[in-house]
Amino acid sequence: MPYPPLTREAFQHGTPLPLQTAYYFSNSLQRQQPFGYLTPPEWEGNLHSETLRYPVLILLHGVNSNYREWYEKTRVGAYLNSYKMVVVFADGGNGWYTNGVGEEGKREDDLICDLLPSLVGCRWEGMVL
Repeated sequence: MPYPPLTREAFQHGTPLPLQTAYYFSNSLQRQQPFGYLTPPEWEGNLHSETLRYPVLILLHGVNSNYREWYEKTRVGAYLNSYKMVVVFADGGNGWYTNGVGEEGKREDDLICDLLPSLVGCRWEGMVL
């Protein structure tokens, strides 16, 4: 699928896609976890529709941040308006997406075993992937 060239003007003045928030239950962390997502303007609500298919890009934030960081500190919403893809912003807490000890515990398991499977065939507030 060819993507349009990204010009400086489009990047600086593109209308940002709205950041949406959804939740999944993380068995690894034993709690509800938030994540953000962006969908293309022509989104029909189904990643596996018979007429349109969308790739999924998952972005991970850095330490001392949260899933909103990419959207709030960059122009990712305007940049991605030119691309037909779904972008998911995981919430890794105050860590490095690795399994460890303590309260932040099993972040790698959360990402691999809980978030990724929740993106396939699940519904969050009307969105189906």
